[in-house]
Amino acid sequence: MPRRALNRTEIEMALLSRLKTLGPQSRAELQRALGVSQPTLSRLLKEQNERVVAVAQSGSPRYALKTSESWPIFEVDNAGKVQELGELIALEQHHFVMENMLFPDLPYFLSDMRPSGFLGRLVPEMHPELGLPRDLQTWNAKTTLKYLNSAGFNPPGNLLVGELAVQRFLRSEKEQICIPRSQYSAMVKDVLSVGVPGSSAAGEQPKFLATNDEGVHLLVKFSPPDQESVGERMSDILFCEHIAMTLLRQSGIAAAKTHVFRSTERTFLEVERFDRVGAKGRRGVLSLGTLVGEFIGEAASWSDASDKLVAQKKLLPAWRQRIRVLEIFGLLIANSDMHLYHLSFLSEHATFVVDLAPVYDMCPMSYAPRANQVVPVQFTPPVRRKIDQQAWEIALPLAVRFWKEVADDPNISAHFRMIAKENSEMLADL
Repeated sequence: MPRRALNRTEIEMALLSRLKTLGPQSRAELQRALGVSQPTLSRLLKEQNERVVAVAQSGSPRYALKTSESWPIFEVDNAGKVQELGELIALEQHHFVMENMLFPDLPYFLSDMRPSGFLGRLVPEMHPELGLPRDLQTWNAKTTLKYLNSAGFNPPGNLLVGELAVQRFLRSEKEQICIPRSQYSAMVKDVLSVGVPGSSAAGEQPKFLATNDEGVHLLVKFSPPDQESVGERMSDILFCEHIAMTLLRQSGIAAAKTHVFRSTERTFLEVERFDRVGAKGRRGVLSLGTLVGEFIGEAASWSDASDKLVAQKKLLPAWRQRIRVLEIFGLLIANSDMHLYHLSFLSEHATFVVDLAPVYDMCPMSYAPRANQVVPVQFTPPVRRKIDQQAWEIALPLAVRFWKEVADDPNISAHFRMIAKENSEMLADL
């Protein structure tokens, strides 16, 4: 028995139901499912253009059903001026569209703005009025956008989601308060008990955000009390990070600027934020992990990721060698924490990658305490590969110099200076 032909109203309802249930569909898929001709489908889609959006990102267009939610996306430039980049529109089945780009989840250029790490876990407690889940792993795209629209005026990078975030950003510019070093101990108590509103810098190392009297935006890491063995070792690690950053910059390699000092009981490491320009300006940032997630899926290391991204023409070939030098240097100074989100790129207009960002979080994390214990570590240098020969010639002398400077630094504990001396001699033999 032949199937009864649907009338116009039934075809319209079937179209909307399919898009709501299955998400974005091609023209061919809709024609087959609805059993209509191409002219009929074209007329129907045209009539539903207030509810149905066409996305022609690559090849044939796909059609999706809008929800009632949308957010304007803004960019803050180097001078602190705000301009709108476009409107992010939520679609059925968890998709999003912006400027004719279709995304199956939260757009990748907003991914690094998700709260994470030490300060990120404090966000739900800092904003109880938003009713945010305490477990950040359960946050979906809508939860992240809810936070960014309401309270995310100071995330990593230079993007803002929604008018409210822009208003809070502009207000924060006028209300910017300098935090002198004399108040750092009080800030430690605050961040360990409640947290700093608006902060969402990633990473597990305890930290807070501050601004100095010159308007420079800082990320401030701190050690536990120095009297404890764990505190002494973390103090060593922070001084090592400062030495590594300074050494790289002196060698012409872009690295975050740092300042390190002791208080009566702790060590503080000030890291100048490279995603901030002066007191008001901002710079876009995309992490290597975000680019891998969007364009590759997975990668085993910084160099593996850069090789794959260069092959897809997402990164410039010249950057690959710089990344190899940094990776080998990190391995030679016992940095066991070089995951894909610890390397970033500067970006413009949300999606355009313009350069490798200054390196950060470069320190001998293999020696960091584990489970509140300082445990012995056997440092084994990486095996030299022929493909990395050029990078080794740059990284190895830098690593030898790093361990020698650590061994000679009186601010570092005697035990760790001995470790550094042994490591410098080991690398010198290479």
